[in-house]
Amino acid sequence: MKYYSISEIKNELCNHSITSDKMVFKNSIKSIEEQRNRFYSILVQLEEALENRFKQKSFTYNRFDGMIADVSENLINNYDYIKKIMDTFDDSEYKRLQAFHLAIPKELQYQKLEMYEDTIDKIRDCITENEKLIIQIEGIIPEIIELNDRTEEMSESSKKIEELVEQLKFYKQ
Repeated sequence: MKYYSISEIKNELCNHSITSDKMVFKNSIKSIEEQRNRFYSILVQLEEALENRFKQKSFTYNRFDGMIADVSENLINNYDYIKKIMDTFDDSEYKRLQAFHLAIPKELQYQKLEMYEDTIDKIRDCITENEKLIIQIEGIIPEIIELNDRTEEMSESSKKIEELVEQLKFYKQ
């Protein structure tokens, strides 16, 4: 699915939980849930920063909003991929392979066990890639907020006030 706004991504994240009864994925699922919650919070902050900086529905606002949604879509797609991998993973066979309790030659058991280990690594890699993406997106927040920096305006106002004070001193004499 194509997402066009941060709001759409936030809605999708709310409807996108990954569950599995397979014990081998217990820690991965916990990491994904924490990651998903953090990402949702970041999107809320980002949306707020955009609204404070740009007029809502302006060209620039829509452009930032759409770009962030587009990049965030990769994260959602990774979650879908992880879910599919978890659903096809045979937890009981994996446990038997770890204990070498299958009636096949040990060489084949090693081969099959390696295949399962590769699958687990793929899930970890996806979680890591998502984390990198979240960090990059989170880095946008200070940049947008910095665009709101009013230091220059404040120093200009301060100069005007100083000029007025000087003029008032002149009139007092």
